[in-house]
Amino acid sequence: MKLFTPHYFEDNFFNINFDKLKKDGIKLIITDIDNTLVPYAVATPTQKINRLFEKLQMMGFDICFLSNNQSQRVDVFNEGLGYYSVSLSRKPLPYGYKQCMQYHNCTKEETVFIGDQLFTDILGAKLAGIKCILVKPIKTNDEEFFIRLKRSFEKFILKKITPKKLGVIGTPVSHSMSPILHGFFYRKFKINAVYKKYCPTYENLGEYISYFKENGFLGFNVTVPYKQVIIKYLDYIHPDAEKIGAVNTVKIVDGKLYGYNTDGDGFCMQIKDIKGKDVKIIGAGGSVLSVVHCLIKNGAKSVTIYNRTLEKAKVIADLYDNVCAKPLDVFSADNCQILINAVLLNVVAVKDLDGIEEGTEVFDINYNKKETEFIKMALKYNVTVKNGLMMLVNQGLLAHKIWFGKEEN
Repeated sequence: MKLFTPHYFEDNFFNINFDKLKKDGIKLIITDIDNTLVPYAVATPTQKINRLFEKLQMMGFDICFLSNNQSQRVDVFNEGLGYYSVSLSRKPLPYGYKQCMQYHNCTKEETVFIGDQLFTDILGAKLAGIKCILVKPIKTNDEEFFIRLKRSFEKFILKKITPKKLGVIGTPVSHSMSPILHGFFYRKFKINAVYKKYCPTYENLGEYISYFKENGFLGFNVTVPYKQVIIKYLDYIHPDAEKIGAVNTVKIVDGKLYGYNTDGDGFCMQIKDIKGKDVKIIGAGGSVLSVVHCLIKNGAKSVTIYNRTLEKAKVIADLYDNVCAKPLDVFSADNCQILINAVLLNVVAVKDLDGIEEGTEVFDINYNKKETEFIKMALKYNVTVKNGLMMLVNQGLLAHKIWFGKEEN
């Protein structure tokens, strides 16, 4: 099976991360033509293909065409481009791949092949010892009978080797650690899946969701600013997420979207005992509502939210009987067993933690830095302080369970 398994899977040629290939030391791109770049019946490159090739050349890549088709087909497609090409290449034999590498004086490590068929394109690249990327064929109903027959056999292998697709949407999303986290899960638990970042706008959010549904995504995470907006696209929302009014995890089943919120549960999983405890929270934004909901669900005696804008805290407090809102300037750290900082990274909203009791559990839900300014201040009071990293890990594990139905340790 390994001989038919590409190094990377992509939906199409344009989705390939060429920047990453460049960083990985790739210099030569060898590509199939039919149904990889254009449909079988299209004779010449599209403008979109031409623009991409220009970009790739500016990035320093060499490009070769490698096709089992007749030279006339390849020559017509290559006219005006002038790339080195090999027609009647006899894929999956490695001869044509090696010709391209020899022409451009590139090693196996510097070469990648892109194609749409397992039994010829990918097998040939594997036999030649080079990295390969499998893209979905653009159109198959006008292909020759023998090729369509091969594709019918390929379906059985593809079902086994194609990774599950997942991701996270947000704006901005470049800082998200979720791909690193879920990538670790997949390696650790030996799951064949890929997880990527997506950055839609409000205007094209619906197009992204349609793309996920149409391309077999198992699900996706949602971060700011779409945790509330996503709800209108859902077919079902979990009662906890509905109460919170925000969704951070979506599962796709038979084209229907199921929404959940794992933020609060992810935070509370790191607290040994919540029942009967008094909790104070500094800040009322971000994931605070989901954290409050989980604290109350797990039996917290009381929750007090301190916020500069009192009305924002009251919106949350009014949803629960034993939650109250107070202005930030009356905050004190006494009379609580759990203290949570939920203001933005490196914004210190309180002057001190005077009066904090020994044994108070202190948390900062920010995870981007090991020690935020709030954590540095809290450590002066001889209390145990945790950042938001475990919240991130735990909410990710809960999302993992929703998608894969497995509760990992």
